[in-house]
Amino acid sequence: MKRILSFVVFALLLTAPAFAQVGILDVSPELEKKCTSITQAMTQKLQLNEPVYIQLKALNRKRMAKTAELLRSYTNNDSLLHEKLQEVELDYEQQLINFLSPKQLEAYATYRKDASETMFAAAKEKM
Repeated sequence: MKRILSFVVFALLLTAPAFAQVGILDVSPELEKKCTSITQAMTQKLQLNEPVYIQLKALNRKRMAKTAELLRSYTNNDSLLHEKLQEVELDYEQQLINFLSPKQLEAYATYRKDASETMFAAAKEKM
């Protein structure tokens, strides 16, 4: 009986990391590439170290997965989609505040402003 119980516990310990990484697979390879690119750019602008880079990448992946899910779920309801996307953005920024230093938060504000201006200019060119 002890051997069977030990085997079951051992098997569960071996498979636990596989279950923990299922969330990573929720993002398409295209979104994962985009996530890496955005995280690397932010890391450079915000001068992040590796542990913070890892936290930021996980947060960016989570935000992208939630955004993709909302875009699929609320295709027929623009106002609700907009509301839910704002909630995701608010949650993202709250979590950033938890692990970025004040200096990094200032750099993030500048990064965000620059990114918004770039997106606005690109959208204006398409018109």
